[in-house]
Amino acid sequence: MKSLDEVISYLHAEFDDHSDQHREGLAATRPIAVARIAERLATDGFPSTQDEKISLSLVPFVFQEANYDDIDWSQKDSDLRHLKRFFELDLLVHFAGRERSDINENDYAQYYALSLKAVR
Repeated sequence: MKSLDEVISYLHAEFDDHSDQHREGLAATRPIAVARIAERLATDGFPSTQDEKISLSLVPFVFQEANYDDIDWSQKDSDLRHLKRFFELDLLVHFAGRERSDINENDYAQYYALSLKAVR
């Protein structure tokens, strides 16, 4: 489990100054979405309601690419390949610092279902 400060540090370590070579379409909006998450965490902490979690979800920004690249993120232990850092940050925010290893299959199934709502 990561503290709020550790999640914020993780976010900056993974996403600050990393250029996305494919900056067009949704990929161009990902840095904006990550910046929103950083700001939200720094000012208000972790989201607590489903609506807040949906509004901060990164899944809408990686869903299409995951499907195109045949990345099955529906299971807790899926290989997320090049989208891992996005899904990992999303999960950390959703579970208030709990990591994949900290949650069970049922928790992940609920996360997955809520993430699909964010896509719609």
